[in-house]
Amino acid sequence: MSLITTKKRIYLIFTLFFIIFLLLIYKLKLIAMDNSTIYTSEAESQYTYGEKLSDINYDILDCKGRSLIKFIDKFNCVIIPATYRMFNADTDRETLLKFQYILKTYNKDYDVDNVINNKNSSTNQKLYFSIDEDTYNKLKAVDGVKGTYLYKYEQSDQSEAYNIITLLLSSKKDTSIGTGSLQNEIKENVKNNTPGTENFTKSNDGIISLDKIDKSKKNMNVKLTVDKDINDEIKSILTEDKYSGFEQVGAVLMESSTGKIKAIAQRDDTLPNVNLGSSTINGYYPGSIFKVIVEEAGLEEGKISTDQIFTCNTNTASSLCQENHGTIPVSDALVDSCNNIFAQVGNIVGYKNFIANAENQGIFNRVLNINTEVKGDYVKPIDNAGGSRLISIGQNMQITPLQAISIPNTVVNEGIYVKPYIVDAYVDDSNNQILTKDNKTNRAISKTTADKLKTQMLDVVKKGTAIQAISDQIIIGGKTGTTERNENNKKYSDGWFVGFFTVKNINYSMVVFVKNIDVVTESGGSTATPIFKEIVEKLNSIL
Repeated sequence: MSLITTKKRIYLIFTLFFIIFLLLIYKLKLIAMDNSTIYTSEAESQYTYGEKLSDINYDILDCKGRSLIKFIDKFNCVIIPATYRMFNADTDRETLLKFQYILKTYNKDYDVDNVINNKNSSTNQKLYFSIDEDTYNKLKAVDGVKGTYLYKYEQSDQSEAYNIITLLLSSKKDTSIGTGSLQNEIKENVKNNTPGTENFTKSNDGIISLDKIDKSKKNMNVKLTVDKDINDEIKSILTEDKYSGFEQVGAVLMESSTGKIKAIAQRDDTLPNVNLGSSTINGYYPGSIFKVIVEEAGLEEGKISTDQIFTCNTNTASSLCQENHGTIPVSDALVDSCNNIFAQVGNIVGYKNFIANAENQGIFNRVLNINTEVKGDYVKPIDNAGGSRLISIGQNMQITPLQAISIPNTVVNEGIYVKPYIVDAYVDDSNNQILTKDNKTNRAISKTTADKLKTQMLDVVKKGTAIQAISDQIIIGGKTGTTERNENNKKYSDGWFVGFFTVKNINYSMVVFVKNIDVVTESGGSTATPIFKEIVEKLNSIL
């Protein structure tokens, strides 16, 4: 092979390697450019630390945009072990000892040197020391310690586990919530929210300081129909000392024409929510408040009239009344809450008719579809004649206080059933609506029937079983209920009052339920009714 040929081959190989080298350089440059954001982020992460401002990433607001979530301030001291060891060699010894002493004084296990020596020295590892506000303030006054920072955050107070707000907050962590529940709806709508963060930056000399606070303006929050002021006032009444003898009291207030729940409260929020029937299988016996439903069905079907005469006979073993109400029309039987007469009325009307009327007003169905809310149920009578006696006076069935609010509400709405609701909209952090909620209505009974029942329910207060609801400030109408049940061979009784009233030209409906009243000496008229009146008069003074 000639010398010239050899040189050409060497030149060709050299050229080929040079081209390959240039291609590799170009490829590396492209990779670096394409991934520059990633590399920068990884580099910066060595010097930045983010902490969440709260344990939840959404807010629950009242109808005026005020937060309904109760928060507890929590305080933390954070130490980055490698930075702490590396940069504190030149830190004033007295300053360092003071820092360590404050932590150890708060908690004897917070011996910084021992804790750090027992931990991995990874650069990004963070050691958290939970402290109180006093310790937090003392540590803030200590300047110059490297590799450490302080921050506080808000932890939602869920100690009142069965408060309605806490139940709605359960959507964040509860993986067992039903797919069709209100909590699941909230969970799905807020799942893309970004939590607010405090961002800390580490300088070249190891000092870590707050850089900025990031809060997303695109988060979706839950706006309720509830009015915080009203709900708080009702809660304060239910927790008054004079009602301390009651195991539990629940109250639900609704704007009649819209179905907006303005308040839903109970005396003791550490107990299952009584308004939802949460501690029960199907709710509570409604007792005599159900007589409104029975009479409505009878009037609608043309099977009875309000002036139809019946006799209360207490001289039989099957009597359901302790006192003889005599021979009176149906209208007076409702006012006096005569069980014997309504047992007769129920048999005439037929259980299928009044159960259908109840279902048409949302009874025996979940209202808000909260995960712990029960549906209610009834025992189907064996025959349509004598079998309707007990069910027609609100026995052999269970409903919830939340369902019961439809009884006075349909009457005051001239026969229109308006379904109660509590989530009004989903809004951003500036209270701008993102999603709105639709309400459901249907005609349940005629206006004529509703007007007749309204007159009778006003008479229940004027001269009937709810006479303790008479107010010199405002007109109240409603129906009392007193129930009896046997559990484990022991008798129990509950008290009800469902009613309506008008404040500042707005119609409201409300239910008050008192659990486990004295089975001998107390009734719905002596327990739930006075509470109802007190709430109404308070609202009349503040609205």
